[in-house]
Amino acid sequence: MRFSFRDAKIADSVYTALLPDNVRIPKGMEIDQKRDDSCLEVNVQIGSGVSLETLISTLDEFLSHITSITHTLDKTEELNDRHKNSERLA
Repeated sequence: MRFSFRDAKIADSVYTALLPDNVRIPKGMEIDQKRDDSCLEVNVQIGSGVSLETLISTLDEFLSHITSITHTLDKTEELNDRHKNSERLA
């Protein structure tokens, strides 16, 4: 899976946030993450002992985490912008 973000800082934040999730993976599954500028690539490989349901669940979890992380980053940026604007008005 390849994800493109609006800048490298967001891609790096998502990459870093996902790393702890790659520690406890099912036996027979390999997960490799790479970040290149504003893109994140996640490769998931499964062996013969891993079910299709496990693969789908893992991919769904990645998508959910990425959605949650980017939503949180967007809200944080929005709040920082509001704070900066309120300081200018004070």
